[in-house]
Amino acid sequence: MKETVYGFKTRLRFFIERIENLRSVLGVESENVKILDVGCGNGAQVTLPLGAEGYRVIGIDIHEPTIEKAKQNNDLKNVEFICGYFEKVRGKSFDVIVLSDILEHLAHPKEFLGEIYNLLSPNGIILISVPNGYGPFEIENFILRRTGILKLGRWLKQKLVSQKGTQEESALQTLNHDNGHVQFFTRDKFGKLLKDAGFYVRNFKKGCVLGGSLTARAVSAFEPLIKLNVAAGKYLPHQMCSVWYFEARKMPQAVDAKGGDLQNYPRLLMITSSVFNPLSGGGITFTNLFHGWPKGKIAAVHNDKITPSTDICDKYYYLGAKEFKWAFPFSFANLFGAQEKIEDSLRAAKGVAASRKTGGGILSRVLRLAMPAIQVLFGDEIPTKVCVSNELEKFIEEFKPEVIYTILGSLPYIRLVNEVADKFNLPVVIHMMDDWPEVRYKKGILGFYKNMQMQKELQASMKRAAACLSICDSMSKSYEKRYGRHFESFHNALDAQVWLKKAKKDWERRSPFKLVYSGALMPDSQLGSVRDVCDAVDSLHTEGLDIEFDIYAPWYAAQRYRAELERPDAVK
Repeated sequence: MKETVYGFKTRLRFFIERIENLRSVLGVESENVKILDVGCGNGAQVTLPLGAEGYRVIGIDIHEPTIEKAKQNNDLKNVEFICGYFEKVRGKSFDVIVLSDILEHLAHPKEFLGEIYNLLSPNGIILISVPNGYGPFEIENFILRRTGILKLGRWLKQKLVSQKGTQEESALQTLNHDNGHVQFFTRDKFGKLLKDAGFYVRNFKKGCVLGGSLTARAVSAFEPLIKLNVAAGKYLPHQMCSVWYFEARKMPQAVDAKGGDLQNYPRLLMITSSVFNPLSGGGITFTNLFHGWPKGKIAAVHNDKITPSTDICDKYYYLGAKEFKWAFPFSFANLFGAQEKIEDSLRAAKGVAASRKTGGGILSRVLRLAMPAIQVLFGDEIPTKVCVSNELEKFIEEFKPEVIYTILGSLPYIRLVNEVADKFNLPVVIHMMDDWPEVRYKKGILGFYKNMQMQKELQASMKRAAACLSICDSMSKSYEKRYGRHFESFHNALDAQVWLKKAKKDWERRSPFKLVYSGALMPDSQLGSVRDVCDAVDSLHTEGLDIEFDIYAPWYAAQRYRAELERPDAVK
């Protein structure tokens, strides 16, 4: 097929690429991949080219003259054309369903996608091309419709095609010109439509830039302009492209953790800085959230220095210097294999979880002495390159995940999650538990640049995510406004009855009056407030009040801040 101003060849290439990916996952030959092309027209654009690749393809369309033309053009035994509605294929199951420039013509696209859902096999995909409802194509045609130029142009086009049209141009025409566009999608609106119908977006690609009735004729006259028009879409924002391509799959079925079928749980890959443990806030939260998830269907990729628990998960991959490599000029530490030891030493100095035995020798001491200068320039994070190492790739391949769960939290994690998602074609679920984007990369001379990078890449990650979660309704509303997409509120609920059994019931004042704090001591959050309480308790104790304040914190924080927080006879 020769490339056109509308990017038909590019679209077909995207479809074949995604079908081949599915075929390799299913482990079947091309002739065993069953495809349904809905609204196939005369088959020249999609149905017949896919049939020529060896797939079993059924093209279906409601316009009888067009289907008759398709049958006349078909000489492939693995391709069949049907005239009619869904009842003609109801009861069948397809690995791939193609919706090429269909949904924008439908008054009720959600109900239509419901029919598609029932025809798609559990592991199947739908491949969609749909125009940007507010892109150059639709804007140009809107102006031409309002001025009457479009109607005149269509009359002239019919005359020209009937008299001078080339064989290829005629082959790409549908004989049904009566059904115009009635849906005008934004990317977010289209994503929500798919979600409401039970699908999530797995892959997205931008198509051509121009394509309205007048510009299409002008661009088509010069082959270099055709190539430029199609290629430019790769580099422009999606809002400036006229057409978008999607690969979508069925959403995993929600099940009850206490009584659901364990087969319905997806194989989940966590990519997070902390994992399951009984000490840190993140570790405890994850333990609560994933309690009841089949242990064989969860694996974690992390760089948590706290020894992980095996109660929820027993498949762990620790991220080290092979995945998070310091960039120049700090990369010299990699030459001596000292990056991780130095990181431990720096983390321990900040009161953040580190290995109990830290080191790094003279390099560690030099960097610790240089940290104030480094922070003036770079802030709190040494510049880092991200890499999916061979060891990490093997770990993921052996686990065979179906979805990624992440809280992101930093620019390196944003990039790692995106690299893994791209490499293994996985949907991503992002869980925002606090507003970390508002506090990251605020320090250092170059902090503003890193913050700009993070915000840009985080925005893109939010757009591509299959689902986004927050921890409350108000947070969801705030993030929806900020990132322009839907957020589900997913609370970290506790079993109130368990804690009520341990709740204080006798409020009679006793001596000493005892206060207790149990939790993390992070330098950017809890530490300052706990220090203020320590000062207040010490002051009251000095004035003669019999009061004590006990602090229970993870060992790494207690070790770092004990001398700073303890007060004789008052705080311990």
